[in-house]
Amino acid sequence: LPESSSDQQLAEQFASFFSMKVEKIRTGVAEEKATMSENGTVMMSPNTDSCLMEFEEISLAHLKRLVKDMATKSCDLDVLPTWLVKECIEDLAPHLLKIVNLSLRCAKVPQSLPRTLR
Repeated sequence: LPESSSDQQLAEQFASFFSMKVEKIRTGVAEEKATMSENGTVMMSPNTDSCLMEFEEISLAHLKRLVKDMATKSCDLDVLPTWLVKECIEDLAPHLLKIVNLSLRCAKVPQSLPRTLR
């Protein structure tokens, strides 16, 4: 944990850090959304070297189960620590589900998201 003179200051530092992370995600998603055409398809970049031929969107229950079963490990690329995602999954799941299923539907992962799986 960062150095702080009180629990109140630590809570404020965490809130500020979390707010900045969320804003960064929103900005990145907004930038990616701007590349979408009117019919919802994504403009593919010329360096795309993989193609999804078949996929199945996941359900909210499946996403929650996947997150709850994840190992509670994190790295510097993680926007949020895994323990926090697990703790807040009921609130985060609908938003994560939209990102995951839109990525599957459009065959593209937003450039603004970490590249750990690319």
